[in-house]
Amino acid sequence: IDQIDLLICPCHPALQQLIQWGLFPCSPVAPSLAVSLSMLEFTRECFLRLPPNVTGFTGAVESFLRGRQYKLELMDTLRRRYGNSLNWYISLHATADLHVINTIENARLANLNDVDEAALPSP
Repeated sequence: IDQIDLLICPCHPALQQLIQWGLFPCSPVAPSLAVSLSMLEFTRECFLRLPPNVTGFTGAVESFLRGRQYKLELMDTLRRRYGNSLNWYISLHATADLHVINTIENARLANLNDVDEAALPSP
């Protein structure tokens, strides 16, 4: 766990700076927690194979961190913030997947139309 101080201005918003560091914020505006993209991807992969349980997952993380002398100010803070980050990340991931699928489908349909037009006899 690290604390990062950001210098925020309209030309360098917090969201942009965090993403450049490989972190994903718990909210798009004024985030108070950012989670590594690798950790969010690990959690997403886990929850594809296991029942999603942010409370249980963050409880295990809190216990792990307490055992290593890290102190979280409020017990429910990690669950809420991590849950927000995970929800935003999964939503963004799904949107990106859908964009790729739509792009491939549009290219496929355009290719089929080109083939159909090429097969028509010339007047």
